[in-house]
Amino acid sequence: MENHVIKFHFIAQFFSGNNRLLLRGENAYTNRHVTKFFMDKDVTPALIKAEVKPSMKNTPYTVEISYDFDDGVVSVYCTCPRGQLQCHHMAAVLYHGHYHVSSTDLTCKWNQPRNNKENDEIIKLADVYPPKKRFTAVNRSNTEEEIKHFRKRIRPHKLCGILMVTETRTNYRCNSIHCRH
Repeated sequence: MENHVIKFHFIAQFFSGNNRLLLRGENAYTNRHVTKFFMDKDVTPALIKAEVKPSMKNTPYTVEISYDFDDGVVSVYCTCPRGQLQCHHMAAVLYHGHYHVSSTDLTCKWNQPRNNKENDEIIKLADVYPPKKRFTAVNRSNTEEEIKHFRKRIRPHKLCGILMVTETRTNYRCNSIHCRH
């Protein structure tokens, strides 16, 4: 199954009798002279716009091609001196399209989004899932007296991990035989 949108037989048909332009176009394509390429597939015939770097100058030529998917090349234009008829810049653009545009690049009519005004509004994730508030068990900080009372109550139980975290001294040593602190 062929996935090329721009069929090679339509390219050859357009340049029939002028193999020299086809060869020069192929050479320009393989040397990456096609610098910009755009294909509007939603209009009939499809519109191809491209820029092709000339071999001698720095200013690129603009190429426009109308292409029908069933009938091939409909009309062409290039800003080069020869561009009113046929030129190798057109061939280079058609080669580029042949190798870089596939049928999967075409927009499926059944997959196009509907024009709903309701869908224009963007819903932010923060609006759907607001950030959670930081949990605190009480609405105030513990007083120094409450902390001392807490330490005094847990010391006999040898909960050295909690004592170590709540102790204000940095050199806390637990006296439990089960602990290395």
